[in-house]
Amino acid sequence: MEATIQKTGSFKRTRMYISVFMGLFLAIAEGALSGWPSPAIYALSKANNTLGRALSENEEDLLASITTPGSVVGALLAVALSQKFGRKPILSIQGIPPLIFFLTMAFGKSLLLFDISRFISGMSIGGMYTILPLYICEIVEPEHRGKCCAGFGISMNIGILLCYVLGYNLSFFWFHLVLSLIPITFLILFPLLALESPYYILRTNPVEAEKFLREVRASENVSEELKRMKECVEETEQNTSINIFETKAMRKAIVLSLGMMTFIVFSGILVFQNYSGEIFEDADFSWSTQTELIIVAVMQLVISGFAIPLVERFKRKPLLCTSFAGCGISLIPLGTYFFMKDNGLNVTGYGWVPLVSLVGYVVSVNIAVGPLGKSVLGEFIPLKIKSITTAISTIYCSLGLFFTSLYFNDATKAIGRGVCFWIFAAAAICGSIFIRTCMVETKGKTLEEIQDEMNGIKKNNFRCK
Repeated sequence: MEATIQKTGSFKRTRMYISVFMGLFLAIAEGALSGWPSPAIYALSKANNTLGRALSENEEDLLASITTPGSVVGALLAVALSQKFGRKPILSIQGIPPLIFFLTMAFGKSLLLFDISRFISGMSIGGMYTILPLYICEIVEPEHRGKCCAGFGISMNIGILLCYVLGYNLSFFWFHLVLSLIPITFLILFPLLALESPYYILRTNPVEAEKFLREVRASENVSEELKRMKECVEETEQNTSINIFETKAMRKAIVLSLGMMTFIVFSGILVFQNYSGEIFEDADFSWSTQTELIIVAVMQLVISGFAIPLVERFKRKPLLCTSFAGCGISLIPLGTYFFMKDNGLNVTGYGWVPLVSLVGYVVSVNIAVGPLGKSVLGEFIPLKIKSITTAISTIYCSLGLFFTSLYFNDATKAIGRGVCFWIFAAAAICGSIFIRTCMVETKGKTLEEIQDEMNGIKKNNFRCK
């Protein structure tokens, strides 16, 4: 019996890792969607583009930011549909929106079509962010979950780098046609090769779930994991009314969730992702905009790899404090450079400042805010209110990112680019102070210990490493 399980399990374990790999392939496509505005908006701002005219600043802002309201819709739909139909089929269709977007951009000639397809692509981003990390955590054994989830961020950065490299070296048509190959590959291979989540199988067929788990783990000894899965499924399927302000821990979880999202939004993450190309174009530096963007993307990719051992080694709280503070400190010279330039002061010879500042910014973001910014919320939010609190913080964050990106150009006209960057810097530094004073340390503690601390119950046996 054991030999049969080992043999069958070997095949299913291979498919399990193929499932994760193909899921990360989707993350590459979504990373390309996220990195798209810098090269594409730059191209569309020129008169000789596919539309036959240059976009206005307001049109650029809308096209760059309209993915964020789309991501809210996508996230809510993905959560509801994945509970009913399973993770695999809902993940499988997440490749359709980016394919629609890339083909529309390649063949379309209408700005309205561009905006609509960009909104639809945002639905895929929201769905992927919501379901893919959950799918990876559910299908992979506990000791490998951290590495696989870390690969999620690395894959996103690969997509951003790929977008920067292709965007400045191919025509607008071929740029989007090549990118469309990523979701096409995913749409063909993922439905054929990926496994369904064992949690969904447990909901629909408990007997089959145990057999599936034995095969995918290649072991008879799955009783403990199966027990935890059953408890989790029973907890999430309870239909009791919930008061999200019932306990001190719940109230603090709401404050921490919305507070962290506020400082992530107003530290300018989406603005720099969307407008890096224009920022470098306005800087008086001898290197090309493409070279500077690729340097930033490569640094982002490299640091996201180093973030894995950092997150494993150090506590959450000091990492997040350092990450936010680094973002703020990096943006101060950027704001100073553009404040001086916009006010007619001589900045000749200092064109390298925006490049160094943005490299410092992406390094700081990827130390902890990127890897931990949202995942740490799951550690201190009580399981009873996790779904509703996550939904609230996701909608709040998405709407905040939408408005900061949409009105960025209007703000720069009203108060100047330098002041805008100083505001982002101040928000990031305030984020560091907020984390330092309000957040509880979660590393090395059980969920029960975290909730006790948030409820004000002091214990001396926390296993914080």
